[in-house]
Amino acid sequence: MNVLHIASECVPFCKTKGLADVLGSLPRALQEQDVNLSVILPLYKAIPSHFRALMTTKTVCSLQLGWREKVCYLREAEFDGLRYYFIEQNEYFGKEEIYGAPQSFHEAERFAFFCKAVLEVLPKLRDKPDVLHAHDWQTAFIPYLLKEEYMHNTYYASIKTLFTIYQLNQQGVYSAGTFKDLLSINEDTCEYYGKVNLMKGALIHADLLTTVSKTFADEILTPDYGEGLDGVLREQQSKLVGIFNGIDLSVYDPYTDPSLVCHPPLKEWKAMNKRALQQHLSLAVREVPLLIMVSTAAYSRGIEILLPVLEELLDEEVQVLIIGRESEGFEHRLKEWQNVYKEKLFVHSGWDEELVRQAYAAADLSLIPSQCEPGGERASMAFQYEVVPVVRETGGLRDTVKSFNEFTGEGNGFSFAPYQAHDLLFTVRRALHFYRDPLLWWRIVQNIKSEDHGWNEPSKSYVNLYKTLLSYTDQEVRL
Repeated sequence: MNVLHIASECVPFCKTKGLADVLGSLPRALQEQDVNLSVILPLYKAIPSHFRALMTTKTVCSLQLGWREKVCYLREAEFDGLRYYFIEQNEYFGKEEIYGAPQSFHEAERFAFFCKAVLEVLPKLRDKPDVLHAHDWQTAFIPYLLKEEYMHNTYYASIKTLFTIYQLNQQGVYSAGTFKDLLSINEDTCEYYGKVNLMKGALIHADLLTTVSKTFADEILTPDYGEGLDGVLREQQSKLVGIFNGIDLSVYDPYTDPSLVCHPPLKEWKAMNKRALQQHLSLAVREVPLLIMVSTAAYSRGIEILLPVLEELLDEEVQVLIIGRESEGFEHRLKEWQNVYKEKLFVHSGWDEELVRQAYAAADLSLIPSQCEPGGERASMAFQYEVVPVVRETGGLRDTVKSFNEFTGEGNGFSFAPYQAHDLLFTVRRALHFYRDPLLWWRIVQNIKSEDHGWNEPSKSYVNLYKTLLSYTDQEVRL
């Protein structure tokens, strides 16, 4: 079984979001399941030179993008046991940034070119793919073009497509006529309130659809979460599957993480990391519960229901660390609270990977009160560092975090349903109550440690989907 993963970013070459982590770890897990796998990406200028030194030129390709004639190079490299391909075209990918303005014509042009180039170079790859697995809206042209433009060619006729939805707040929506200009194709199936929608085309034309948790797969069928595509998703529901994303346990491993000052199995490893972090951030060096919130601080991630109860929370015997890319309004308010509670609250604006790892190693509770959280990777990160999550029951969080039951001893965290500030505060206080009981807290941590948060089970689910795809007839592409 030959599978080609198609994406706009991938660790270790380039990363702006969680998509890159998935592409950096899922293919390795699939390879362990005996899938012959490769990955293809744009060759951005931002990809470091030491990776470029590994690449060889596979072929040169000239293709039409509407009236435009463009030349690109297909580069190939093997890294850490996996084969990677790169589409090089300096006009589109030769600048430092990975992404431009999402709604600009140039952004549509860049990824239309990338998707068409991928399909054009398939015959030049070492192995003909049986399945094209496209990730997120930047690759949504793949299933659309394959069905509309390439199926008449016998080489492509047997190839199946799987498209993975990560979130719906970006769908690739552009002015009517964009696709016709770029690819000279019919836009009828992508029509979207007088515009054209890339993701809609993928939803209709892909043979199978996946998203990053079972609950999110259900949620996006509703107007509250479907972002205008819920009607299309309900029509395509029979080919939609939710598969939870794992994390790379070799990368996020407290036993070997170089960011930490102390590692398990030393009994006091978390306490020592907490003291080191308190000193580093000028927090009071005390043995109190440390609560962290690692977030983009966007509205859907819950910062707006934390702020109304933050003062009440800080009146508890706790410390709070908030890390993320805040909007200007949130950042100003958080900094005001930090000035008042200097020894109890620290706010880090922006992203610092080392600080994030140190925070997980030191923390007792992770606050994830999201309004919308497609996957549950933040909960998995907390679990990996023995941090107990407090979550709102949505998306992947609902699938992975089970509220602790003190009577049965079952559960790995704490959860609430209403998206309300005082529901969050009540749940945090409930968690703090159990924190003060060492035996019950030990039970929760043991429950967490007994679970697998990696790719073992999710990769098996993907393999089963690939096998299902390859057993389809051309007339029946359904689960």
